[in-house]
Amino acid sequence: MLRSMGIFEGALPFTYLGVPIFRGAPRTYHLAAMADSIVAKFSKWKGHALSLAGRDILNKKNTSCSVS
Repeated sequence: MLRSMGIFEGALPFTYLGVPIFRGAPRTYHLAAMADSIVAKFSKWKGHALSLAGRDILNKKNTSCSVS
């Protein structure tokens, strides 16, 4: 009856609206894609929010911390 209506049985895990749907406790690989997406959006936001002078100061600060 379900197939006649065009409904098919799927398998877990799958993604629905960008959120992983799975059974049981979340594992690292279930949430890795979502975490990567958040980090990418944050990096993009940080680049747009800082002025050129602010980016220059941030780069200098990061390079001085890594050298010390």
